[in-house]
Amino acid sequence: MKNLLQILFLVGIIALWGQAKAYDVIIDIDVTHTSKGAQTSVDGSAYTLIDDEKTNIELSSLKIQAPDDRSISGEEWALEWLGENAEDLILSTGLDPNLVEVELDLKKHKVKCRGRQNPECRAQLAVRLTVTRL
Repeated sequence: MKNLLQILFLVGIIALWGQAKAYDVIIDIDVTHTSKGAQTSVDGSAYTLIDDEKTNIELSSLKIQAPDDRSISGEEWALEWLGENAEDLILSTGLDPNLVEVELDLKKHKVKCRGRQNPECRAQLAVRLTVTRL
């Protein structure tokens, strides 16, 4: 009897797993952050695309911040930002980060700073995350 219950339980899990839908989520970000002293601005676009349904992401929620000097390269800055925020981006789509596969396409990563006393730094980031639910 115990073995029969275990087999039925296993069959139920497999049946439910077969109903689990695998789909792709695209998170596309192309933004520029400019920082000059206390003044900052963010321009660009960010959105998620799930099953042809596009949802814009509020740029201020991305927490993109240009460095305030030349001490970091654009690639280091972009990878640091992605490392800190990728999980939050995935969670914002409603997916469990433990049950997904992520493909990263880092298209653009630039940091330019001008000025010596009060540098004006402009950081650009263009990235596409393709998240596949397993």
